[in-house]
Amino acid sequence: RDPGEAFARALADLDAFEAAEPELAVTRVQRGNALHRQAQYAGRLRQDPRPGYRAAVAAFEEAVARQPQLFEAVLGRANSRLALALAERDRGGAFREILEQSIAEYDEALKLHPTHLLALTNRGNALRHRAPAELKAGKAPLEAFSPAIATLERALEVNPKHIDAMETLADTLAATAPAG
Repeated sequence: RDPGEAFARALADLDAFEAAEPELAVTRVQRGNALHRQAQYAGRLRQDPRPGYRAAVAAFEEAVARQPQLFEAVLGRANSRLALALAERDRGGAFREILEQSIAEYDEALKLHPTHLLALTNRGNALRHRAPAELKAGKAPLEAFSPAIATLERALEVNPKHIDAMETLADTLAATAPAG
């Protein structure tokens, strides 16, 4: 099967469901998830994933507008915005503002669910990607990376065996080590 056809079919099914239930926020979350995965697939094909991530962010924003306390919508928006920021960075685009928005959205998600591992780990990852700009601004490595380290350690307090948090923390700590 062609993944592109599967994404198109899923989005068409969501169109039909949304036509019947236009105010249901969860359908916008499902659309955002499908668009996010479609953008990831485009990136694996070496196509530009940014339009897909922008569309996913928009779908999640609509869900949040309909139901502001819907954790899945708030977290999905943050995840898609982080992916968009990294795609912008990889293509030489202006990503810092988008990255800062994703961090604020992770903070919003963590207010709703303070111990959610994916939210903590991805917030730590976003903060890790913020640190190089802070290094250029003159901060010491440990100071620049300390917000990421603290967030990732918090994730590991929730689940000490969470592999993604461990790997991201290890990468972050390695970035603070002196070159040599």
